[in-house]
Amino acid sequence: MNVPKPPRQSRRERRQQERPERRQKHDEATKLHRQAQKLLRQNASAPAFWHGEPCTATRLKVLLAGLEVPAVRVNFGDGMIYLDDTNGAGWLKVTAGRGSKSLLHRELNLESLEEIV
Repeated sequence: MNVPKPPRQSRRERRQQERPERRQKHDEATKLHRQAQKLLRQNASAPAFWHGEPCTATRLKVLLAGLEVPAVRVNFGDGMIYLDDTNGAGWLKVTAGRGSKSLLHRELNLESLEEIV
C-alpha cells in the first residue's frame, strides 16, 4: 500500500516554521531600518529622544581634524553631545531608535570639533 507523501515545502516555508522568533526579530529590524531610511530621505524634523526621553536634535556638519563630517547635535536636560552621522547612524539613534542604549553610536569629541553653519 502506497502512503502519499506530504507536499514538499519550500526552503523559505521551512525556515519560517523552524525559527519564528528569529524571523520576528528580523522583521522588526527591517521595519526600523525602513523607517530610518525614510527619515533620512526626507531629512525631516522628526521627534528626537535620548535614552527614551524627549530632546532636541539637529543635523549639521562639523570640522573634525580638518575634515568636514556630518553630525547630530543632541541637547538633553543640561547636557549636549555630538554624534557621528557619517552613515546616518546618529540620526537613526535619536529618531527611529528613540535614543535607545542598545543602538550603537559614535560620539564626537567636543574639544576637537568646530560647527560649520
